[in-house]
Amino acid sequence: MLEEVGLSNIELTEVGYFYTSFTFKDLKLNQFQKVYRAVIPYDTKFQLERDEVSDVKWFERRELLDLLDELDSITVGLAETIKRFYT
Repeated sequence: MLEEVGLSNIELTEVGYFYTSFTFKDLKLNQFQKVYRAVIPYDTKFQLERDEVSDVKWFERRELLDLLDELDSITVGLAETIKRFYT
């Protein structure tokens, strides 16, 4: 997190992990994903590495769930994370 958003000394707690397999543009993709939880104060100032992160945004739980209605605009991994850990 230090390189991407400028955060250090943040405790990560593993929430879970899962495997996805899907086709994207005629390619068979198999992904193993781990999900972590971190407590970060709302007023934290991020220092973004612009080559790796375009933006950081806080989401209300409802906003996160609403992303499932826009599956074309989020990754398969994010959709699966929301379904497994936020519904």
